[in-house]
Amino acid sequence: MGPIVVKKRFGQEWTDIREFVRPNDYMVAALVDSKPTWTILEAWEWIIGNIRYPYGMFSDPDRHRHSAYGMVAFPFIGPLISSRKYTTGDYWNFPAETLRDGMGDCEDSSFLLTSMLRRIDPSIEAYSTVGYFDQYGHVWTSVSRNGEWLVLDTTLDKMPPLVPTERSRPMYRPLFRFNDRDIIIVDPDFADLPVLHERGKDAVIETWYAVLAGDYRVGSRT
Repeated sequence: MGPIVVKKRFGQEWTDIREFVRPNDYMVAALVDSKPTWTILEAWEWIIGNIRYPYGMFSDPDRHRHSAYGMVAFPFIGPLISSRKYTTGDYWNFPAETLRDGMGDCEDSSFLLTSMLRRIDPSIEAYSTVGYFDQYGHVWTSVSRNGEWLVLDTTLDKMPPLVPTERSRPMYRPLFRFNDRDIIIVDPDFADLPVLHERGKDAVIETWYAVLAGDYRVGSRT
């Protein structure tokens, strides 16, 4: 199948999901290269300890606003106004933005961790996984090891005593995974948009379906 592109930034800015994982980003590289002995668990622990979850209402913690291209409303005396203004309710950061702010929600911190792991060792099968935690939309980092998918949830308050797997924690239900190179479709219904995005499937997760239905395109950049 073709790329999956999302409208998760400002205006009509569509982005191939693989562009959110950036192991060669300058700030990611500077962080990873500053310590030559990173392990997967150390990178995960760094994210948990240094990237805060945004404050605010649970339903709206990630609203971003952007204004650009200032112009004078009235020559010489008028205030500067913006000719372009955007508001996005569920904004997806690039890893450098998450490092800059020291803050990000589930997808932001996952993209950063996946980028770090891909920088540490490109052979690590690390992906950001989009899916559900129980009945809520969620994104976490997954690492393939010995036939299992490890769950590296970057929104935890502290490191768990054991690294969970998707098999041992069935509340993590993946739809698809991606890194800077690859996309893996886990739920075969994902590519069948009318089936996956049927409204009213579950009132609790209806908004997540709405996000998927409204802001995702499969197989095309236009």
